[in-house]
Amino acid sequence: MTRILIIFIFSFISICAYSQKAKQISNEKTFVLGLIEEIQSKELNEKRELNIYLPEGYNPKDTIKYPVIYLLDGSADEDFIHIVGLVQFNSFEWINQVPKSIVVGIATVDRRRDFTFPTTIEEDKKAYPTTGHSDKFISFIEKELQPYIQNKFKTNHSKTIIGQSLGGLVATEILFKKPTLFNKYIIVSPSLWWDNGSLLNQSISNFENTDIYIGVGKEGLTPTLIPRIMEEDAKHLSAKIKNMENKNVNVYFDFLPQENHATILHTAVNNAFKVLYPQTNYSLNDTTMLTDENPQNDFDFHIGTWTTKVKVLKNPLSGSDEWLEFEGTSIVSQICNGNANMVELDVKGKSGKIEGVSLRLYNPKTQQWSLNYANMKTGVLEIPTVGSLKNGIGSFYNEDTFNGKKILVRFIISNITSKSIHFEQAFSIDNGTTWETNWIADDIRIK
Repeated sequence: MTRILIIFIFSFISICAYSQKAKQISNEKTFVLGLIEEIQSKELNEKRELNIYLPEGYNPKDTIKYPVIYLLDGSADEDFIHIVGLVQFNSFEWINQVPKSIVVGIATVDRRRDFTFPTTIEEDKKAYPTTGHSDKFISFIEKELQPYIQNKFKTNHSKTIIGQSLGGLVATEILFKKPTLFNKYIIVSPSLWWDNGSLLNQSISNFENTDIYIGVGKEGLTPTLIPRIMEEDAKHLSAKIKNMENKNVNVYFDFLPQENHATILHTAVNNAFKVLYPQTNYSLNDTTMLTDENPQNDFDFHIGTWTTKVKVLKNPLSGSDEWLEFEGTSIVSQICNGNANMVELDVKGKSGKIEGVSLRLYNPKTQQWSLNYANMKTGVLEIPTVGSLKNGIGSFYNEDTFNGKKILVRFIISNITSKSIHFEQAFSIDNGTTWETNWIADDIRIK
């Protein structure tokens, strides 16, 4: 079941006329922040509430897919609203720190039950009798929550978890036991003191290609019979992961002495975004690098010979869903000292063949690229799309006409690695409100 998460905004307008008494008029408007979803969990044997934020421009009919940030303690009266604010702010085009993302806030039911594993401390068993069922909560995330979100929303491979305090404890437990559930972990002030710190003595499953941020404030002694210091536990966790020397695992430890257990989350998450999504030197798997500092090198990753699979919508903007498929090669050559490159496309299918050339030109004044395409069937250059690559995604646009209609054209390059690349072209007849994809291509490197 889906409901709308709203905030009521009251605006009061004062109208003053000479010496007459001012009057106030109240206009109530609805501000939609997100959706409320309910999911029936067999693992937890209960219904769970989810608060979901969809980024600006999200369209279920579009083909663009988004990262997902899973937030523990994600009720509207907990951390959902202020974390969504950070995600939105950092994804503004003029900030461009974080890619536009879906945020899934998991509303709290019983934190001690869901976020803790069984303890050997008798006093804690008596004081908190519901504790010790994090295994069921982790199964809920793995078997029910993530599949539900992936099936219902336009998601890509990027999955982040944010957890603080006991939420940080269960996030750490997931990292130790089910590390591939997420590829980014934001662990803040984790309650590693639980069960006298036994989690720190457990082994960690092997994993790779994961970014981990661990933040802690000046928090002092833990609420345990045997004294522990939260800062030291967090440092121990960071060192333990670093010592594994796993492939492509980045660990960032952040000590925030001005923050305490109550104040740290907002600042820590903002700091985490800065290190998990650096604005330069975006590492894209293997050896591929894109840098905002040298945009004239943006297309260096594409130089070479590729196997290309293409899907073309037969009749765009007609309501038809008939696609034509082609396969062949693309040869990409660098020219003019890297300020231009040329793509030679040659693909064939049951419906015929496509031969085309794309000339990409770098404009040093605007620091943007123009993509100039010509189908050899007509030998005519089309109106170029213009744009750039940011955060590992290329976005290029133009205005054109199609069958007598004014349209916007969008060309997106994504999922860039040294071995594969994804391309999509879409048209919009409503000034970018909705888009219909009509060209999909995937390149796999040959050499």
